[in-house]
Amino acid sequence: MREIGRHPSMVVIPNGVDSSLFAAHDAARDGAVPSKQIVQLGRYIEGKSQLDTVRAFERVLQVEPDARLLLCGVVEELDYHRAVVALVRQLGLESKVSVCGPRSDVAAVLRASRVFAMPSRFEAQSIGFLEALASGIPVVANRILSFGFASNFAGVSLVDTTDVEAYGHALVSALHTPRAHRQLAGYTLHDTADRYMSIVRKFAEPLRISA
Repeated sequence: MREIGRHPSMVVIPNGVDSSLFAAHDAARDGAVPSKQIVQLGRYIEGKSQLDTVRAFERVLQVEPDARLLLCGVVEELDYHRAVVALVRQLGLESKVSVCGPRSDVAAVLRASRVFAMPSRFEAQSIGFLEALASGIPVVANRILSFGFASNFAGVSLVDTTDVEAYGHALVSALHTPRAHRQLAGYTLHDTADRYMSIVRKFAEPLRISA
C-alpha cells in the first residue's frame, strides 16, 4: 500500500490452519512432560521477545515453583539466542527453562503444554498464533494490532508483554485456565482456499465467456 496506494481490487486473505491437526484429544499425556509447561514457539530474533518471556517466567516461579518454560525455534540471530541462554543462566533457571531449536511436532508440543506465550513485538499474521488458538490452549500474547481479532476468544489474554509484572501475572492466571473449544471461523485452511478460489473465479469467468 505504501508503494502503490489503495486499489479497488486489493483484498487481504488471512492465513488459515488445519484445525483438525491441533484439536485436543484424549491421548495419554507423556509422563516426561511437566504438567505446568509454558511454551513459546518462534524464531530467535529480537522481535519475538523471548527475553521478555524469560524475565516474566521468573515471576511465575514465585507463585508456581513447579512450572517449566519451553522455548523452541529456528536460531536466526545468533547473538540474540546467546542472550536468551545467558539470561537463563544469570537468573539461575537452567533446571526450569529449556532453550531448544525448531520442532516439527508443533501439534504434540501444544497438546503437552498448558500455556502458549506469544510476546512478539510485531507480526503480520502469525501461523503459530493460529495453531495455538486451534489447539484450545490458553494464550498470553502481546497487545499488538495483529492479535486484536482474538481478544474475545476464550482463554486469550492480550497484555503489554514488555511489562514483566503484568506478563508474569497473565501467565500464572493462564496456568489455571482450562482449554477452550474455539471456532476459528474465517481462519481455517478451507476458508483460505475459498478466498483464493473466489479471486480465480473473478478473473477466469470473463475469460471463459469471451472464449
